[in-house]
Amino acid sequence: MNPVDFQGLRLLRKKGRKRLTVFVLADNVIEVRAPLRTSDRVVREFLLQAAPWIRQKLQANQERPSAARLRYVHGEKIPWQGKEILLHVLPGIRQSRLTDESLTVHARNALIAKKKVAAVYSKHGEKIFRETVSRFAPIVGKHPSRISVRGMKSRWGSCSHTGSLSLNWKILAAPQYVIDYLIVHELCHLIHANHSSRFWAEVERVLPEYKEGRKFLKDHGSSILIRFD
Repeated sequence: MNPVDFQGLRLLRKKGRKRLTVFVLADNVIEVRAPLRTSDRVVREFLLQAAPWIRQKLQANQERPSAARLRYVHGEKIPWQGKEILLHVLPGIRQSRLTDESLTVHARNALIAKKKVAAVYSKHGEKIFRETVSRFAPIVGKHPSRISVRGMKSRWGSCSHTGSLSLNWKILAAPQYVIDYLIVHELCHLIHANHSSRFWAEVERVLPEYKEGRKFLKDHGSSILIRFD
């Protein structure tokens, strides 16, 4: 397995999964997701075929400017909707408060502050995502059966075969036009469950300027994921 003996290789087998997929995460972990009964031989053959693409992604991660992880301490700046706002970490048990300029959480240490920041982003993310879906779903002509908000490490969103959308709250670090792209992207998967030319044509029909949001995630997505890690 020398040609694909990458460091940080993680294999996840799952019941119900139909095909092999590979992701290069922001921290250079290579994650392979496979159907439950996939043999090691099949995984090795899959990695051999994907090796050039994997190395390209690893090289891109290495060349990308490193992003400092958030420390979740008082006075730190955190990304919100395309800008930096101040994080206030104060003692007490009051409710968190988000404004255009700052986020205030009450916590006795950074670990608790991190959880509370995630809770605020998730709560506001659900509202923002639903509003964005309501704008674009009528244009797409498809409505999701369910919307869930999660803190994913490697993906911005997914669409299940039942029409359920899972969206990553971490994208709230990006401007609204990037969120628009994510929502349109996932809604269009309700029509085309792939990334074929017909899929991208549908995305462009609904959101002609979609390439701007796509480029933002390509250029800055890994940095956002690393900061919130």
